[in-house]
Amino acid sequence: MTGLLTDNETQELMIAGGRLKVGDTETQTVELVLNTAPGEWKETPLLGADARRLMGGCTDPFWPGETKRMLRACGVDVKSVAVSSDGTITIE
Repeated sequence: MTGLLTDNETQELMIAGGRLKVGDTETQTVELVLNTAPGEWKETPLLGADARRLMGGCTDPFWPGETKRMLRACGVDVKSVAVSSDGTITIE
């Protein structure tokens, strides 16, 4: 996917040579979906995987499937989403 790039740390739009930077946005889309909770996106209130919730104890067995569905809805081609026993998220 091609779109406007944002800085990973500040989420500010990146500018180079007085113009907005355009490039591959697939990685930043995945990061935003994982880090946001449902309700944070006004246009799509059900979008947001809320990965922070996984740190609190019991993992939701449906979370990987729901996250995969959300990423596909955003245009990211995902084969699988998995959460290991130590909490590591793997996306292929």
